[in-house]
Amino acid sequence: VTMFDTNRFDAVIGTTLEIDAIRREGLRVRVVNTTDVVGLGNRAARVVSHAGMVGVMVESDTPAQKECSLTAKKSLWGSSSVSFMKKFFNCSIITGNEDEQADITIRLGQEYAGRFLPK
Repeated sequence: VTMFDTNRFDAVIGTTLEIDAIRREGLRVRVVNTTDVVGLGNRAARVVSHAGMVGVMVESDTPAQKECSLTAKKSLWGSSSVSFMKKFFNCSIITGNEDEQADITIRLGQEYAGRFLPK
């Protein structure tokens, strides 16, 4: 059995996958896993980090929600970071992010988790 070493992958890939516009924005992101799929928040955080966002924080929360939601100040809705996350995670945008530690908060739902569950 061959194991995939994610730490080695991250070291080798470095900044190759980064999107310049996203890196220049330098937005801080909080990823919240509302599902019962263990590690889903960490997987999403790796995607966000590889795209070029910084300060990625991961946590879990309940209750579970069906769809992904993204919270950000209205002034950030047109940013490359919000656009990327909305498309990649299939999120709806909610206004009013008052988080002092993150510019964008994404709450992962069952729809996103379904991509990783056996059919």
